[in-house]
Amino acid sequence: MAIAFLAFIGIMFFPFLGLLGIAGSYFLMFAVPIMTIRWWVRLHSLRADDREFRRARTTVIVISVLCSLPLLNSAARFL
Repeated sequence: MAIAFLAFIGIMFFPFLGLLGIAGSYFLMFAVPIMTIRWWVRLHSLRADDREFRRARTTVIVISVLCSLPLLNSAARFL
């Protein structure tokens, strides 16, 4: 979903597809953090030595940090 978010941002710059890019990026702006939280709630206590699971956990951590930056920026404006 996070990679699709980047694709929708790129689509915004093409004529006639801009509305699709805007709608998709706004949807994913809310969907990615919700799905990240859902992933953490379901799988945070799972211990696995699988290399793919460790990579998925790292990806979720990176996406969580990147999604929290706009929220922190918005919170800083209100202070």
